[in-house]
Amino acid sequence: AGELHPTLAATDFALEGAGYFEVQMPGGRTGYTRDGEFRVSAQGELVTRQGLPVMAQTGPLQLDANNPGPISVAPGGEVSQGGVSKGRLKLSEFSDPVALVSTGTGLLIPADPAIQPHAASAAQVRQGFVENANTSSVTEMVNLISAMRLFQANQKVIQSEDDRVGRLITDVGNPPV
Repeated sequence: AGELHPTLAATDFALEGAGYFEVQMPGGRTGYTRDGEFRVSAQGELVTRQGLPVMAQTGPLQLDANNPGPISVAPGGEVSQGGVSKGRLKLSEFSDPVALVSTGTGLLIPADPAIQPHAASAAQVRQGFVENANTSSVTEMVNLISAMRLFQANQKVIQSEDDRVGRLITDVGNPPV
């Protein structure tokens, strides 16, 4: 989990604790994300930035696009609009989150289709927040430079060993007269 950043946008949700928002991908497959930067579509569905429907317990979360009432979400994921309940966000978690692979669009899917999620028990939804990345670009750049220097050092060792073996072969192949 990354650090939570306030946006004050009513449709920005962040998760505290283990868990993922469920999203309906094209073709009906379920994807999982922690990116809670959502919006309301023209049809009134709560959707991701890519326009994919965010899932509630009973299907895609449907809001009323014509209702000017405020959207609110309880820590347990219950979404309401103008005081009227619209459904509970479907929050899932996996026993082994490492078994998830990225689709390249900010969504994760299980590497093995047999891996099934279960309801997120400890995740709480925070409205008006988004989750920052759980990595630091500066730290990752330092790690990359360090790895590059280690590679270059190993490359020099291999090159000098190759040169030494080459000289040895030349000397053995041409004994002194």
